[in-house]
Amino acid sequence: MYHKTFIDKEKGFGLVASQNICVGTTVLNTNIMVASLDKTSMLSHCSHCFSETLSLKRCSKCKHARFCSLKCQKDSWPIHKMECSYLQFIPSSDTIPSLIRICALFMFSSNLKDEFEICDLCGHDDLIENEKIHDYYPFVLRGVVQLLKNIKSPCDPALVYDIYKKLVVNMFTLENDQLQCIGSALIPAASKLNHSCDPNCVITFEGRNSVIKAIKDIQSDSELTISYIPLPAPFMKRKEQLYQQYNFSCSCPMCFNQHLQKLDWLDNSDPYSLLHHKSESASFPKSETEAFNGLPLVSSSAVLSLTGIDRIHDLIELTEDHISSKNWKSALDTGLEAVPILRQYAHNYPSTGLFLAKIGKLYLEQDIGNLSKYKVNVGNALDLFYKSLECLCVSLSENHKLRSEVQNLYRNAQEVFDTINS
Repeated sequence: MYHKTFIDKEKGFGLVASQNICVGTTVLNTNIMVASLDKTSMLSHCSHCFSETLSLKRCSKCKHARFCSLKCQKDSWPIHKMECSYLQFIPSSDTIPSLIRICALFMFSSNLKDEFEICDLCGHDDLIENEKIHDYYPFVLRGVVQLLKNIKSPCDPALVYDIYKKLVVNMFTLENDQLQCIGSALIPAASKLNHSCDPNCVITFEGRNSVIKAIKDIQSDSELTISYIPLPAPFMKRKEQLYQQYNFSCSCPMCFNQHLQKLDWLDNSDPYSLLHHKSESASFPKSETEAFNGLPLVSSSAVLSLTGIDRIHDLIELTEDHISSKNWKSALDTGLEAVPILRQYAHNYPSTGLFLAKIGKLYLEQDIGNLSKYKVNVGNALDLFYKSLECLCVSLSENHKLRSEVQNLYRNAQEVFDTINS
């Protein structure tokens, strides 16, 4: 076992390395306790194994759940039979948010409720201070009551709130093979991992398994961390999203340094020219440094200018927009601007590997009719596929579908390159 549990007064539970861990090591492989697909994904993904397929069989009773095989339907039945008993009264065209579905499931099932308590998940008692989270609770309560009323199942508001406040800060975004969000999942063992904006681990999904892998070398007794939000993202956006969704302000080394950078820029720069500031370092005001006394020190390599993070976020979005509109040349040009920043800021992230593979594929769409130019493009594509595999071989297990797909892209591009040069 590569980890051990600790309890911190402010963080609650956490995991630390029980030994030195090499980059690429699988730190934890654990089952998903319960999960719920979002409305769109329910039409295209199996409700049990979450694989995407065109041939899904709908549950004949509730008309909500869909399965890719008889085996998945049977394997899912111990949990689905409870949900099925009340979903059958809800029109299949109605959208039921994942949080409401999972909360209702725990309310209805005494076995799951007991298991939920055994997991001893932390819930924030101060959620009332967070207006967005607090104001969403009545909506969840009404939804749970609506689901359970047809089977006359008791619904104690105090118990619903207790479950809600634990779920809202412990649920994971469920992703498919292409790292796209398809729903929400509760994974108690993984919920003990705390957040960092510069994490040393990542979580991915393979069927009903979650896999946590080390994306850096980790020293024994160092805390194991993941990111609770999609990265990369600008400092202020991360700060806002973490507070709204999880009710805390991040004080990881990345945020600590970027916060002080921002203060330094506000003190010494024209506020209208902050986006053009190029300095890679900052002299931090003494008073602000003292205010963060006790936070871990970091090396300069952990600091990236706000300009870089803001820019990479915009470049990725613009690249995806160009790809969606099939504007291959603009997508390639914009994507190539993002690549060096992305590799610096998010090296070994699976999302980085996926992005590099996309840019490699764009090279193969350019100058197909010009042999000399196309040969150069294929060489560039090969280089990006190789760099993509460097990320994915660290962050994804050998059996992950995305890793296999990029390996095939690399082999095919190599064959084309060899043919052109023969």
